[in-house]
This record gives sequence, structure tokens and C-alpha cells, in this order.
Amino acid sequence: MYASGMKPEEIEDTFLKLTKKKVFSLFRPAPRRSGFIDKKRLEKFVREFVKDIDISELKIPFGAPCLDIMTGETVVIDKGPLIRAIMATLSYPILFTPTEYYGRYLIDGGTIDPLPVDIARGLGSEIVIASFPFPSANERLRRITESMLNNKVDKRICFVHSGNGISNGKNADSSKGIFNGNNKEGTINMAHIFMQLSSILENQILLLQWEKHKPDLLIVPDVNDLKPLEFHRARDAIPAGEKAVMEALPRIRRIIRG
Repeated sequence: MYASGMKPEEIEDTFLKLTKKKVFSLFRPAPRRSGFIDKKRLEKFVREFVKDIDISELKIPFGAPCLDIMTGETVVIDKGPLIRAIMATLSYPILFTPTEYYGRYLIDGGTIDPLPVDIARGLGSEIVIASFPFPSANERLRRITESMLNNKVDKRICFVHSGNGISNGKNADSSKGIFNGNNKEGTINMAHIFMQLSSILENQILLLQWEKHKPDLLIVPDVNDLKPLEFHRARDAIPAGEKAVMEALPRIRRIIRG
């Protein structure tokens, strides 16, 4: 939306109009052999947000990172129809069927590259400011990532799977996982289990990637109480993002000057 020339105020207004009923209507089960949810509804939804234009018409460089499910290769769609590229990178495994793209079957690239800093640099970025708005990413993850970015990570730390999260080996507590600290009801369903498992795996991959591809700045908004599919809660998410950016503003200015 931003790359196509929309102003932040327009984008904000669009999301503030989203209702819970609208969002959850997108995720009604419609099982297929390769996915649980009908992508036609999702595509119709996406078309309400972005125009079906060619990527070459965008105001700034854009790339949609995807994974070829047959070969394991990363595919960055940076040309051709914008909607098709977005649908490919939205093809979350199991939930949605893969998107066919010139003979390839593509799914969400976040499954192997949750924070594609390398792709941003490949598109020509001289400065990369990354955002990590991961649902339920608690303060422990913030400390870990900041330490790694500052090259102060304690090599003695051992990350373990402690039942439902990632923790310091010394303080493993299976009752306080990173990704489901807000599950007060104490009950989970199949969809919740899948989203939790995906979150854990993506974060494990992310932690392994830091040494190879670091952004110049990482912004971690406090969205601990937001769940993965709650796009209707823009009134909670947007202020959290604004607060995180305002706190990072002095560092952003230093990076630009430097």
C-alpha cells in the first residue's frame, strides 16, 4: 500500500474500518487437498487494499519473498502483477494452497526468512530498518535480539524448547512460553497449536540469521496482547507501532547522518 503511493493516513484509515466480523469471515474453513482456507476470499479482500497494477509502477522498490515448496529455493517476486505477488507471499503453509507462479508452487517466504534483511539490501537499500511485530513476542525476546544486534550476546546462553517457548537454559520455565503468555483460558485448539508451532520455528530461524544478516536498526513494538489474525485491532496495534518508532527516532537520525 505504501509502495503504491498511499499516504500513511490513508492506510491507517483503511485498517481502522476493519471489523472483527470482516476479518474472521476470511478464515472460515473451506478445506482443499493442499489448504484449509479458500484463497478466493482472501484475494478479494487484498484487492480492497491495493490496486491490481504491475510492480514496475510502484513508487519505491518492492519484492515479495516466497519459498518454492518443491525445491526449497527462495523466490523474490519483484516484477509482474502486484496482486499475484502478494497472494504468493500470503500463502501460509497448511492454511492456504500454494500459489502457482511460472511453474513453481510458492508459499510464504517467512517460513525460512522471517526478517528478509538480505532481500531488502538486494533491492538496493543502503539502510535497513526492520520491524518485528511478532504477536506475543515478550520482553525476553526483545532483550535477546537487542543483545545480538549490539554484538553483546552471551555465548554461554543455551536456548531450549521449554514446553511452549524459548528461554535461557538457566531459567527455563515451561509455564511461561514466549508465544502463548496471553492464553489465559488454558485451552488450545488445532489452529492455535499450528500458529504457535509456526511462531516458535520462525523465531528459531530468526535467531540463527542475526549473525549473517543484521538490519541497521530493529524496532520491536509491544504487541504482546495481539494474536496472529487480529487485523481488526488496528486501534491497539497502530499506537504501539507509533510509540516504538518515536522511541527509536534518535537512533534513526543518527544512522541517517552516519
